[in-house]
Amino acid sequence: AVIAAGPWLLRPWRRALWALAVGCAALGVLAASLVPLDAVGALAVGGTAGSAVLLMAGGPADRPPPRAVADALVACGIPLAALREAPAQRQLRGEGMLYGAETTEGARLTVRVLAAEDRNRDLFFRLARRLLLRHPADPGEQTALGAAEHELLMLVFAGRTGARVAEPVIAYPVTGSSALLVTVGQDVPIPDEEWTDALLGAAWTSVARLQEHRLAHRALRPEHIVLAPDGKPRLTAFARAQLNAPPEVLGADLAELLATTAVRVGPSRATACALAGLGPTVLATALPYLQPLALVGPARREVARYDQARAREAAQGGRRR
Repeated sequence: AVIAAGPWLLRPWRRALWALAVGCAALGVLAASLVPLDAVGALAVGGTAGSAVLLMAGGPADRPPPRAVADALVACGIPLAALREAPAQRQLRGEGMLYGAETTEGARLTVRVLAAEDRNRDLFFRLARRLLLRHPADPGEQTALGAAEHELLMLVFAGRTGARVAEPVIAYPVTGSSALLVTVGQDVPIPDEEWTDALLGAAWTSVARLQEHRLAHRALRPEHIVLAPDGKPRLTAFARAQLNAPPEVLGADLAELLATTAVRVGPSRATACALAGLGPTVLATALPYLQPLALVGPARREVARYDQARAREAAQGGRRR
């Protein structure tokens, strides 16, 4: 009952009910009416049942309302004139809620709001990496504000390397356990049919700057390469970035971007653009990681769907022949 009702309760009430549940189990053990192992088993079974109820019925959204986001922007010193939620096609699961903001001076900003829901999804992502990869080098447990501050720091460092990245403004807490990250400009996602060799080459040039300074992005996919107001691509989403990254993490970065761009523009064009932006020596470091087991999360699913579609086309062509 505590787990099933937990998302609707304030933190003090949740703590009080958890203390009551654990206290009842302890009293049962002390009164010899429960064997200690039975008490632990009862808590585990109850927790599983409550989680199953939440999984099937769903829970309340834990994201702050737009009014709270606007209040936080004003509180951190941004003269806000307008705040609009980004279209659904720009929203990526587990990466926060995107807003476009305008200041009274006419400047345009991108606001990404992180909530506990995004942090929970990131826990599952890290668990998958630990099960599939050796030495995944994932960061420890972070609050939403800690994740926003980490991304702001990574964006500052990435900009110093010479890579074209989103320019950070501020990380700031919102009501509850949420936080926001503000960057300059309102970027536009690049549709698959608009990926030109010039755009891909410019993106790979920025990646080369990150590689030179051993900064791993660790989520390097086309959806995290956006079109800046000046018409040139720049990198975003540095939430999982890592300083002083080891060679295997840097190589996995290259393999992830190479594989996911090949899905969109074809292997030959993707490889040629990567070669032009990186050079043969750096590009060769991606070779050991160009395998399904080295890809995790959205990149792995995207490449798997591409391979399955190619296999179906080949089978149909064989039947026609």
